[in-house]
Amino acid sequence: MKTAKLFVGRHELHIDKRIGKGGEGEVFAIRNMPGFAVKTYLPGIVAEREKKIRAMVSARLADNASMVAFPHQVAVDGRGIFAGFVMRLVEKHKEIHELQTPSSRQKYFPKADYAFIVRVALNIARVFAQVHATGCVIGDINQRGILVSPTATVALIDADSFQVSDGAQRYLCVVGVPEYTPPELQGKSLKAIVRTIDHDAFGLAVCLFQLLCMDRHPFSGRFTGHGDMPLEKAIADYRFAYSSRNTGMVPPPGTVRLHDFTPKIAQLFESAFSPNHMGKRPSAPTWVEALGELESALRVCSRNKLHRYARNAMECPWCRMENEYGRPLFLDTDLTNVHVPNGRLDPAAGFVLDIPALLSAINGVSIPSSISVTIPPVAGAPLPSQAASEALSQKRLGPLAKIAGVGVMFGAAYAFASGVPGIVALGIAAFGGWLLFRSSSPAESLLAEHRKTASALSSRVEQLQRSSPIEQVLRKKAEALDAIDEFKQLASAFGNVRNEYEKHRRQKQLA
Repeated sequence: MKTAKLFVGRHELHIDKRIGKGGEGEVFAIRNMPGFAVKTYLPGIVAEREKKIRAMVSARLADNASMVAFPHQVAVDGRGIFAGFVMRLVEKHKEIHELQTPSSRQKYFPKADYAFIVRVALNIARVFAQVHATGCVIGDINQRGILVSPTATVALIDADSFQVSDGAQRYLCVVGVPEYTPPELQGKSLKAIVRTIDHDAFGLAVCLFQLLCMDRHPFSGRFTGHGDMPLEKAIADYRFAYSSRNTGMVPPPGTVRLHDFTPKIAQLFESAFSPNHMGKRPSAPTWVEALGELESALRVCSRNKLHRYARNAMECPWCRMENEYGRPLFLDTDLTNVHVPNGRLDPAAGFVLDIPALLSAINGVSIPSSISVTIPPVAGAPLPSQAASEALSQKRLGPLAKIAGVGVMFGAAYAFASGVPGIVALGIAAFGGWLLFRSSSPAESLLAEHRKTASALSSRVEQLQRSSPIEQVLRKKAEALDAIDEFKQLASAFGNVRNEYEKHRRQKQLA
């Protein structure tokens, strides 16, 4: 659908892609104004918004709060009729609930530790202080209007709904989200109510509590009385579930406690949600000071470098909560050694074992395929041993032995010719033949000794091979590798389930 031409003064805006659409209108990027966007109102509400937007532009609010998407310039159509306004374009930011919810944080802010969360909380308080310094009241505080970047900067959008004054004329904020609406306004129509900074202070405290406490709402818990306790009624009755007061509410299991923070932070939450401090709730600058102190008081957990907590706390609250949840609250994408109960994390599959490290350990073990002992062959002329020296002495008698053998052979022939029994003559001849033909070299005896030793060694190796645990070790290794493959398949299946859940998570949250 082609967008009608829009102008700022006489300069035409080159409309780019649509980046947002809501119940009031649409938001488009501007090609010839980098860093800015234009919001155009629907025909049914454009006329009633014109005076307020022109008042906000005239007050130059955008110049006094750089992190707020205040109306910067008025946009008109080709006939000069009011159409909307140009504002700062907020890019590369996510809605605050994507950071404060552990599961979303692991997807959109995987490198965020608790120090990052505290810095974001501090920047939220700062940007609220900026808005209040301009004389405006936010009024409609909600998670979709607070955006955070990967560098912990914070921006507020939907600033055209803020309450603003132009002299005697006051333009009200006529909408609000019950979860952030103070007790005194619960259940009331907001169309004619003048909002105050104290009203904003309640919504700010709720927002900060949710961010610092892993998305827990301060008034959500178990009611100790009879029946159900809806969240709106709990707020209206000042039933702060984490209070030291008896509010009739008990915090959910596995959550933070006020003494996990600095005493100043705990005291500010008590004040913000107490009936005794209505009209004097902690202001944004007060939160800036307290959160700055909390940031300075953070220490690193000895078990998990992503865990930061107040020095005055008795224990790491995130380790305590992770042990109760059975899953991590923070994710380390650098795959360095981080202690997580019963395992580690994989960005795609969630809470898993450290498979690369496990495989490295298994494959790093050297397992011989068999026991092998090399028997050196006989070669060269080694220095003569005692046996060799004796053999050499025997070698010197070799000629005499041959002569004796010849003599014995002749003696055997003479004895046979003289009538000596043949068996005797044959025995004499055999002895003479042995003397005549026996080897004069010691090599055969040494080789025989070598063969005997080699045979004994081979027999021992075979015996060790039969009794060795090599086959058992190889079988265990194969079983471990098969188990790892099965675990990978299960992790992949879990990832598919998680992706399917993420597709419908937002709609389920709204429901």
